[in-house]
Formats: sequence, structure tokens, C-alpha cells
Amino acid sequence: MKRRSPDFVTQIPFLESRLNLRIFIVGSAIAGACLGCTTPGCRAQEIFAANYYGTVTSEYGTVTAYDGITGAAAFTVTSGVDDPDALAVSGDDLYVANLGLHSGVSTIAEYDATTGAPGFTISSGVSFPLAMAVSGNSLYVANQDSGALTEYNATTGAPGFTIANAIGDATVSLMVLNGELYVANEDYGTVAEFNATTGAPGFTITESNMFPVALATFGNNLYVANAAGSDGNNYMGNVTEYNATTGAMGFTISSGIDEPDSLALSGSNLYVLNQQGGTPAGTGTVTEYDATTGASGFTINTDVAGMLDLASIGNNLYALNNTGSTVNTIIDYNATTGASILTVSSGLDDPRAIAVSPVPEPEPWEGVAGSLSLFWWLQHFRGNRKCGRTSVCRP
Repeated sequence: MKRRSPDFVTQIPFLESRLNLRIFIVGSAIAGACLGCTTPGCRAQEIFAANYYGTVTSEYGTVTAYDGITGAAAFTVTSGVDDPDALAVSGDDLYVANLGLHSGVSTIAEYDATTGAPGFTISSGVSFPLAMAVSGNSLYVANQDSGALTEYNATTGAPGFTIANAIGDATVSLMVLNGELYVANEDYGTVAEFNATTGAPGFTITESNMFPVALATFGNNLYVANAAGSDGNNYMGNVTEYNATTGAMGFTISSGIDEPDSLALSGSNLYVLNQQGGTPAGTGTVTEYDATTGASGFTINTDVAGMLDLASIGNNLYALNNTGSTVNTIIDYNATTGASILTVSSGLDDPRAIAVSPVPEPEPWEGVAGSLSLFWWLQHFRGNRKCGRTSVCRP
């Protein structure tokens, strides 16, 4: 039988005497330990979509934020947007990579991720940015036209180091792990490691007929999605695991892989977004694999073609479907079962990328619905944790 916590209000005198403090109640209700359904990591707080063409009134493109629970549009950004092709989120900062086809000037534009208010804009050293990654206070940008990869201060936009000839003319993916920056080059057919602080080169992974288009990391493992198989015969593609420290090859996944385009992780599970391989023919899939062994799990038949991007937070997967028509979607799936939870379709016009921001963990003194979440704090103080610093509530 579960032991119920006593009513908090009736326990105030006792708690005041034991803790030697005065307790004041603010608002009309006491916040529960789990703070409703907003526990950290449970779902995305916001889902961001980069719309390449935007709307009829904003052909330069838009970036729209959606509520992660309801899917309702929260705000749309048009100022400073010019053919957005990549997104990155870090804390309250949203970064948009603009190709600049309309204005002729490529930029990285920063916005407040909660309101859409514009911040700084980077144009120096930016030339047709294809990919971004944020780690700590560093923002990394891969530029197709110049072939350079440049680090910027993520708070001010000030430039740091630049790696010349780091990328080619095709798909690029960036990933940061344990102070190392990994760059996947489909054009070069390589995955190159660099020091994330100095830009100093490390190892380079090169395989026969390797066409890396996406990266993911788990523990000390680096996963590479190849648009064509490294054996030179499997043109449906594969996903290969490597040691992130040495570059040594581990297992290779080919079963269920058909033109992989994006990777995501949830716990110890790896998810692969495939452009093809679904039912009916010509549609895509999202397939689950064990990240430690490569063993396959469930497969989601998305029933649409043109899948472009995959993101994850907690136990949720977010798949972007660009069908090439007016019906485009972002679908939220349960990462354990593959069940569809939420579909977003409004305001999506040739979407090229998505990003998700996690629900922020509330501080002990912060309130919910006008109430002081003191009960939550006291549970921690007394060692009787109910939610704690985890992504799910425990009974």
C-alpha cells in the first residue's frame, strides 16, 4: 500500500517548529511535487520549424514555434529570416541559419526561444550555412560556399577559430561530445574529429563508398548514417558505430535501413529516419535500434514521403515530413512504443529543419499557477523525493 503524504497546510506548524523557519503561502493553491505535466524532459516545451518559403506574405521564410503539449503555434519569426535551412536551440537561445538567397547575405540570427524576440546577427564568415551545433558557450557553423567551419561565442556572436576546407558541397552534420567536434562530410566521404576548443584536427574516418549524412552520440559511441553503404554494394545505406575517442569501427546496421537521413537517441535507443522503405512504397520510416548492440526494435511507417529531420527529448521523437506539397507535418511519437501522440501541420511551408527545447526544470522557489512550490522543496529537504532531477515522476 502506498503511503500518502499528509495534507501540507495542516502540517505547517509542525514543519515550522522542526525546520526553524516561517512558511508563507502565496496564491490559492499549493503546487504538487510533480508540478503538473511539466516535469523536465517529459515532453518538448517548444517545437521549432524552419520554413524555407514561409508564407505568401513572407517569401523569405519563417521560423515558427509550437507548444510542445498542444501543438498550437506560439509565435512566428520573420524579422531577419532569409531562407532558413538549419536550427539549433540552447537554453533560451534559438539560432537560425539563413542561406540568404533573397538578400544575397547569409547570416546566423539569434532569437529568444521563449518569445521570438531578435538578438544578435552574425554575417562575418557566414556563407551558405548548412549545419550548426551548440555546446556550452560555443556555436559551430559549417559553411558550404567557403568550405570553412567557424566557432562563435554563443552569447555574443563574436568569432573564434576557423577551420579552413572543413566541409564540401554536400550534406554536412555536426556533433560535439566530450570536448571534441565531429564533422560528417557527404561530399568528402569522411567523418573528421577536431578539438572543440581550439579546432586542432584529430582522427578522420574514411571508408569505401562512405556518404555520411547524419551523426549521433551515446556514451563514448559515435553513430554515422551513410546514404550509401560502406561496402560499395548496399546502396540503401547503413548506420555504423565508431569509438568516439579512437575512430575504431564497431557494428554496422543495414537491416531496415533505406536512405537514412537523420538520427536521434532516447535513452539507450537509437532511431533512424529513412527516406524510403515504408508501406506503401515510396514512403519513409523511423526505425528503433539498441544503441549498444544494433539490434532492431519497432518500425514506424510514416505513410509519407519526404521525411527530412528527426529530434528527440525524453521519451519523445519528433519527425519532420516535407511532402513537397501544402500538407507538411511534424509528428510527435512515443519513443518506447512508436505510437503517434501529436501532429502539427499548420503554418508549415516547405519546412527544412526542426529543433526542440526541453521543459525547464523549476527552481525550488518557483511557483505554478500563482502558488509557491514549497511542498516540492520540502520533499527534497526531507529526502522524500517524488520527482527530483529526473525526467519522470515516481510514485
